[in-house]
Amino acid sequence: MPTDNLTTKNPEVFKVFDASTGHITKKDDELLKAQVKDSFHPLIIYPYDCGCFVYVLYGPKDLQEHMDSMKEYGFSHDFITLFAIAAFSGSKFLCLDCDGPTYSDIPFFKW
Repeated sequence: MPTDNLTTKNPEVFKVFDASTGHITKKDDELLKAQVKDSFHPLIIYPYDCGCFVYVLYGPKDLQEHMDSMKEYGFSHDFITLFAIAAFSGSKFLCLDCDGPTYSDIPFFKW
């Protein structure tokens, strides 16, 4: 199969911050899963079998508003910090996966 047609000039490629679900609390996990049934949920979430993708690409003003609404909704300080790390790294999504990488400088929860 020729590969000449499989390329494009200047493709848009985005970053994903990949982390273990162990970096969120059990309550955070429950709040993420609640998004399916709650039209007032502050986050855009794409669940899959082993975790979820959380949309994080917001401008500075919108990011602060989202962080405030996450706090009001009940998300932990640790989850909001993880969300902010993903956003400030330029990622479009935070991927929380049960087999995702762990980071020694981010709190880890065994639940």
